[in-house]
Amino acid sequence: MNLDLFPADMHAPDHPFVIIDTETTGLHPGGGDRLIEVAAIRAAGPVVVATFSSFIHPRRAIPAEATRVNGIRDDMVVAAPPAPRVLPLLTAFSAGDTLVFQNARFDLAFLNHELGHAGLPAMTNPVLDTRLMARLFWPGLESYGLGRLASHAGMPLPGTRHRALADCELTLAVFRVLLGEARRAGINTVWELKDRSELAAGAAAGGPGA
Repeated sequence: MNLDLFPADMHAPDHPFVIIDTETTGLHPGGGDRLIEVAAIRAAGPVVVATFSSFIHPRRAIPAEATRVNGIRDDMVVAAPPAPRVLPLLTAFSAGDTLVFQNARFDLAFLNHELGHAGLPAMTNPVLDTRLMARLFWPGLESYGLGRLASHAGMPLPGTRHRALADCELTLAVFRVLLGEARRAGINTVWELKDRSELAAGAAAGGPGA
């Protein structure tokens, strides 16, 4: 990866971030669960540059438990393209930029599993995780779910949750607040923010990588 492509200061107004969220049939990409929706927002400073959103045909039935969480039914994805057609559009949309997730471990596991299943390369962009960032700047919260982070930041929760684009929008709003915390802490690069937030999360969990 060519680090020269990224502005040294992540607070620069032209620094691109791509916020990504997924919806799935369950929790286990290696156990037969599949993507059913993906969305992304490209933002630079205060500007939303572009959005991307697509249903994905999972090539299996959507369990009732998943529908209760995200509201997505089989009839909503029956005409959707499969992952091998959608994910190349997503990787082109992100184009090597810094990715932002709420719980990157979950979303990237599904994305890279589906990419590998399709014979496509994994996403290797720099990654920031709002859950980990929040553990660095807001230690001691009883929960680090997206709704709790939004409430802590004083944001009203939207009427639509657990849909990919709506959760991208909320994650972006939380990320912007956390980016302000990073600026006040003198953290100015993606790499320092990534390292410090991962260390904070490891310390909170009692060990590295937890």
